[in-house]
Amino acid sequence: MAWVRPMHLEVGDAVGLVSPGGWLSESDIERGNDVLKNMGFVPVVHPNNHRRDHHFAGSVGERADAIQDMFLDDQVGALMCTKGGYGTEMLLDHLDFDVMRRRPKCVVGSSDVTALLLALSTKAELVTFYGPMLLTFNRARDEPTVAHLRRALTQTSPWSFGLDSEAQLRVLRPGAGRGVLMGGNLTILTDLIGTEYEPSTDGSILFFEDIDEELYRLHRMLLHLQRAGKLRNLRGILVGEMTDITEKKVRIGRALEELVLDLCKGTDFPIVSGFPCGHGRRLLTVPIGTPARLTASESGDVDLALEQAAVG
Repeated sequence: MAWVRPMHLEVGDAVGLVSPGGWLSESDIERGNDVLKNMGFVPVVHPNNHRRDHHFAGSVGERADAIQDMFLDDQVGALMCTKGGYGTEMLLDHLDFDVMRRRPKCVVGSSDVTALLLALSTKAELVTFYGPMLLTFNRARDEPTVAHLRRALTQTSPWSFGLDSEAQLRVLRPGAGRGVLMGGNLTILTDLIGTEYEPSTDGSILFFEDIDEELYRLHRMLLHLQRAGKLRNLRGILVGEMTDITEKKVRIGRALEELVLDLCKGTDFPIVSGFPCGHGRRLLTVPIGTPARLTASESGDVDLALEQAAVG
């Protein structure tokens, strides 16, 4: 695949804010905008965020139009989603991916926004960014999260994730692998299998995370990925933060990490858990579609480094 890299951002560039699912309140927007302004960017809220259709920021068409408008606006250098939740998958059939490929821009989001990011990867071959949203800044203004996002969007040379200080990382299987970064929220990733937006994982370093799920449901999703061939030809796995995972309904008796290792029998790529992407305090921006190198040692050291900048 010939991945399209968006242009990097510079101080003073506009970041368009869109709400592909639910709307965000004025107060939350103001607090998040303060972070973007401190990063040197100019936040521009699409007016459709203020529409109300029950939970959603307008109808499916209005929310899709907001994304399309930001791609067509020459004054906007990047799109950031205001929040996740639910609703992004509804928009995919209403977007013009040919236009988006011809006018590439940085698109940032996570959680439910995985649907948009992976659809852009599949249909427009565009490098996208699994990272913080505007609401993320309101919940916890983690400085490394902010600094990492800024570097991902502005630095035109390769860089390392700098994981030495991430104490929660755990090497489940040591090794080294090189491949493009691919993944996102596990539920949404599984939802896209069998659709025209299904991403290819062959030759990739796969990362995934989730929140508020039963462990048996996560096991079911991972089993689906395995049977769909998504775990067969990988170059590495990064298990992100699994937040508020319970076993209230079914007790499996095995940890998630054990389940991942079991499903990956017969392969030899490195597997690491505790990668800081997800719904925790820290969310390191992962550029989907960018070639990277993952190294995990038996001593527990983990290094993840891009082999090419995510932006041009």
